[in-house]
Amino acid sequence: MAAAGIGMVVGRYYRQVLTELLHEFSGSNPGKAALEARVSTLVDDGEYPWLAFTTDVARASEQIAHSSLVAAGRRIVGASKPEFERWGFDSAEAILTDLDAPFGATIIDPPEHERMMTAKYEPGYALLCVGAVHPAGLVEGYLRGIVEMYGGTVSDLVCHAVQMEGHAMHLIELRWSTPVRVGTRTRVASGPHIRRVA
Repeated sequence: MAAAGIGMVVGRYYRQVLTELLHEFSGSNPGKAALEARVSTLVDDGEYPWLAFTTDVARASEQIAHSSLVAAGRRIVGASKPEFERWGFDSAEAILTDLDAPFGATIIDPPEHERMMTAKYEPGYALLCVGAVHPAGLVEGYLRGIVEMYGGTVSDLVCHAVQMEGHAMHLIELRWSTPVRVGTRTRVASGPHIRRVA
């Protein structure tokens, strides 16, 4: 088990993210071979250092346009829908109420300021704090993908670069709408409609 705040990443998630980023590389990219070699060593059930993962993601992301990072994030989340549902997340709202919970299944004990967390939630609106170690475009893709895979529509997404307690963070305001589900059971939140996470 990782020491507190050091962080590990499950191999299948590490591979999934790097593979999607590699799909966005154009032509003969000098860093591509090294990242492909890294992917070939990853074991799905293995656990790998958080720092190695974030370093690889940063190297790949700096060579990819913002719109391509968004597209990669959408694909990563869309492919993960069966896992989200297996973990009990059956709607965008269930995930966005506590963003750290689903990602906590694949990202194990990262430093507190590098997590993806919900700071405030109310129906159709979430304020999210995400460590700047996560590329902004990739996070935008995750959030759009979460809403869209349950038939919803993002109406507004604004990402602010901020400093919180000396650490670089993305502060993201997300607004969305989802269709009313008729004839299906929906999970009822046990807490209040507005939730603040410390």
